[in-house]
Amino acid sequence: MSQDVLDLKIMKIHRLPEGNRIKAFVDLGINDALLIKGLRVIDSQKGLFVSMPQEQGKNERWYERVR
Repeated sequence: MSQDVLDLKIMKIHRLPEGNRIKAFVDLGINDALLIKGLRVIDSQKGLFVSMPQEQGKNERWYERVR
């Protein structure tokens, strides 16, 4: 049985000052084949989580850029 392994690397991290709900923006490399730019590290009532990059459409709704 083979095991597939994801090689995740933080390529760039931009931390924001204290007091912001968004703690950092991160660019993440996966297996040296894919780069996801603009992940957000967000502080919520349940703790930290990572949000995928989004962009706002002409209809004012937000859409994920990576699925």
